[in-house]
Amino acid sequence: MHREFTAEELTEYLLGIGAEFRTLTARSVVADHAASLGLGDRENPHSLGFRAKGFKGDVDDFKAYYLRLKDFFKKPYVTHAALRKGGIIWRITYWVLQDNHSHCEDVGHTSDLLSHGELLQGDGGIYVDENLSKDEEDLIVGTYKVYTDVGPDQAADCSWWPNYSVWRTCSYGAAGYWTPKCEAFFQGRVNDILAGKSGVGVKTSKDWKKSLRRARLAPDVFKRIELGSEAFIQKMYST
Repeated sequence: MHREFTAEELTEYLLGIGAEFRTLTARSVVADHAASLGLGDRENPHSLGFRAKGFKGDVDDFKAYYLRLKDFFKKPYVTHAALRKGGIIWRITYWVLQDNHSHCEDVGHTSDLLSHGELLQGDGGIYVDENLSKDEEDLIVGTYKVYTDVGPDQAADCSWWPNYSVWRTCSYGAAGYWTPKCEAFFQGRVNDILAGKSGVGVKTSKDWKKSLRRARLAPDVFKRIELGSEAFIQKMYST
């Protein structure tokens, strides 16, 4: 006979494999404060700023982006919501926190639930959960506004990593959890950027879609990364 898992055990498992999940609180629990709920209540510092046409980013830009995230993840609701997002946002969060599980042991609600929560309709009624805004997701994947030729005030979003929606629909993200191939992609890209390899700068969403469609690691490249990737995956599953 199979035993039922507790909510804590399920949360730990989903967190360990990089799957997306939610932790819902019934609206009735916070009914007296429901008027203060909403993602619109946030500050708006979340873009990495505007850059000139042709900007691709270099090692110094990448390091500055990393330091920006180190500061951003000091906000508990950001860390908790990002880890529950799964996929590329989950992995970036662990990368910035240096895979230190002491920062991530509790991904339940924080004291910011009211000011950074959203209402969700479920089978049993209306619930509240913390979530990231689009601006916050864009910051986490390292998004800049890069001017284009379209007009003097026109700029395209270009990022170090594919955004949430692109990742979910690409071959890496479609599985719904973090695989060794996902980890090989992640570690390989970080290493290439820090080594100053050409052609690994920021990309538009359109370019990310093209890149991820044709992404196929050569066998020798995958083998060089495989041991480190599998070690990370094993660490996540066994925690």
